[in-house]
Amino acid sequence: MNYGDYLFDREDEISLEDKLLLMDRALMEVHQSGKYVSSNLLDAYIYDNKIDPSSVELDTFDPEKNDKDYAQDIMELAAIGICAYNRFGEYEGFPKYFTSPDFISGLMDNVEMYLQREDIPEEIKDYYRSIFTVLDIKYMTNFLEEQKKGGKGNARQLVYSTPEGRAFANNQDQNAFASIIAIPAVLAIVYIVSILVIMLVKAL
Repeated sequence: MNYGDYLFDREDEISLEDKLLLMDRALMEVHQSGKYVSSNLLDAYIYDNKIDPSSVELDTFDPEKNDKDYAQDIMELAAIGICAYNRFGEYEGFPKYFTSPDFISGLMDNVEMYLQREDIPEEIKDYYRSIFTVLDIKYMTNFLEEQKKGGKGNARQLVYSTPEGRAFANNQDQNAFASIIAIPAVLAIVYIVSILVIMLVKAL
């Protein structure tokens, strides 16, 4: 089954947190090899509670590109996690919209609205707040380990686990996140222009 179906599989006894950590650790290994996931995380194939590496398309990270980076992989998985905890897409096959820049941008403004469920562990809520409110981009595995060691792991402790996150924190290079923020605006402009063109054609 693919990763989206795996998250909602009720026949196993694996917690949702552990299923999210499975992908989180896979991303850590991918990023440590200098690559990022170029395919949708939801398409990854799960076999015997393990990710089939051949089902995940990778590309070499190039800081000169603005298409994707390590931080976006982590933010996409965080968005998937929030949707899974809220049971979004449970019956309709987990729409890939939940990993889109537009949806992720919305999470930055409204993340608390999605964290009201009582069945979301508090440490997981803190993790998602750190991702979407202060762009404290780190792996869930690292965040939870910090929590166990008594670390803050929240907005008061800005520790970035990716090169892009550290650059953002030091105000040295904000390009790593520019595409995340800019894409929704570009899409909106394209949509408005398209509507105007249609109206003009009809008027003619």
